Amino acid sequence: MGFFKELNWPLFFIIIGLSAFIAFVGDKVGWKLGKKKLTLWGLRPRHTTSLITIFTGLAVAIVTMTVLSFTIPSVQRALLGMRSLQEEIKILSDMLKEKSSELEEKTAKLKELEDRIAQLREIARRLDLSISAIRGRAIIYRAGELVYQKIVKVKGDEKYLEGELEKLLGEADPIVRERGAEPPLKDMKALLVHPDDLNKAISLLKGVKDEAVVRLIAAANVVVGEWVPVIIEVHPNKLVFKKDERIYVTEIDGSLPEDQLEYRLTLVLSKVREIAVEKGVLPEPLYHRIGVISAAEFYETLNQIKEIGKSVRLEVITKKDIYTIGPLEVYFKISEV
Repeated sequence: MGFFKELNWPLFFIIIGLSAFIAFVGDKVGWKLGKKKLTLWGLRPRHTTSLITIFTGLAVAIVTMTVLSFTIPSVQRALLGMRSLQEEIKILSDMLKEKSSELEEKTAKLKELEDRIAQLREIARRLDLSISAIRGRAIIYRAGELVYQKIVKVKGDEKYLEGELEKLLGEADPIVRERGAEPPLKDMKALLVHPDDLNKAISLLKGVKDEAVVRLIAAANVVVGEWVPVIIEVHPNKLVFKKDERIYVTEIDGSLPEDQLEYRLTLVLSKVREIAVEKGVLPEPLYHRIGVISAAEFYETLNQIKEIGKSVRLEVITKKDIYTIGPLEVYFKISEV
């Protein structure tokens, strides 16, 4: 059916009409010549009629091709430029193969570079640990570890925001000193912040409404007696979950063995953590802790499910309003199915 829809019907009928007309004229001419027993070029009348029929067929073919050539450019090109068209196709095919080969080579090189970068990062990490071990001093902060965080009210101008960051660094200074960090000079802070990071943090704070979570993250492994290089992270502090909001619900079979029940509850908490992070609660950057529930509440819930001994509906509900800064505090609600 698609063929008939796409067919050029006006052109089709023109060709059919012209062909029929030429055939009709050729037949009439042949019939009259045959009846009058006329001859062409000394041929017998019967041969003359056959010759006219042949010329009629040729005329039909020539007219058909001529009409198609003038109405459809692609037909004209196929008739008159087939060789050049084939050469063009060959050139384009060769170009396509060449580009495909180049793309494959570049993709392979990119993969090789990515692998090399990963190797260098691993080497750097091991060297960092090795240097710390050679120093013979305990590591007090690991690269990526959360050093300190605080909610900063965003108001005022750039000078005010700079003052808030300096205040935050002042609050974090005694904390890192207590863990063993020391600056090169006594009148300096035990925290090292690059000026560019400080300016970037101020710019980020300008784009936040109301309040922001400002985090200090250790930029490298730090041993006792060194100061702590940090980078500053800024996150808008938004309400993620309301108090008594249900985060997750599932069913658990209370007749399962205790180890399997414990495993199922662990999976539930993992799912809750995944949902909370996806919604915007900030996990601890190095160990990815987020809070969730105490061990006592965990095993109390486990024992309750075990006592029921059949399938129960388990809901995970927030204890209070949960903001971006966290932590995520929840409790379990158990009901029989």
